[in-house]
Amino acid sequence: MALELARRSPVTIPFLAIDLSFFAANIVKIFEGGWFPLVVGIAVYTLMTTWHTGRTILTQRLSEQSLSIDDFLRDLRSNVIPRVPELRFSCRLSRGIPITLLHNLKHNKVVHQNVVLVNIESKRPRASPTSRIVSNGRSSAAASTG
Repeated sequence: MALELARRSPVTIPFLAIDLSFFAANIVKIFEGGWFPLVVGIAVYTLMTTWHTGRTILTQRLSEQSLSIDDFLRDLRSNVIPRVPELRFSCRLSRGIPITLLHNLKHNKVVHQNVVLVNIESKRPRASPTSRIVSNGRSSAAASTG
């Protein structure tokens, strides 16, 4: 592994030697109070990885429960859902109707007359000028920047 690392970057070995010398010089201080920052670091790392894992699971479960745009528009066209004359602006992380809009519908039993859905994705670092704004014919557009 060290040889593979050395082949990738010629400056790896000198930096590794410097880091190992600092580590060897400070290893004796762990029992004299140096353990505390290590415990705090491990606790913060555990907290952050637990939060990240939980957030990933939550996002996956919410995206599985999301309603597709076509189903939502079909319900709106059939006048099943009452409308109020205001503007609603919602951001979404994945395809489908945003969870915040569905919660608003669940609790208030209405949808605003004008709803703007914004979905921001960055899949590629650059977009050509001709593909920056793409409309799909449903009064919505997808914009890419780079």
